[in-house]
Amino acid sequence: LLAINRAAGLDIGAKLTRNEVIVALTDLGADVVEQRSRPIGDDSSPEAVIDILGELIDELRSHPPDRRIFGFGLGMAGIID
Repeated sequence: LLAINRAAGLDIGAKLTRNEVIVALTDLGADVVEQRSRPIGDDSSPEAVIDILGELIDELRSHPPDRRIFGFGLGMAGIID
């Protein structure tokens, strides 16, 4: 039998909603290790949202600096223009 070593690394997942960017750092078993969120505010341009996303990811990447990050996933609901 094979099993995933949950502690071998981390993944980053992000969710974009109409009003908020949510980013989570998870172990390889998808258990949340750390989570951050930030409201999008009045400027909902793609550039502004990407800036928020980048800032949150940078915050989480510094959380456990000795663990490798294997992947990133992004989810968005609804009609995307």
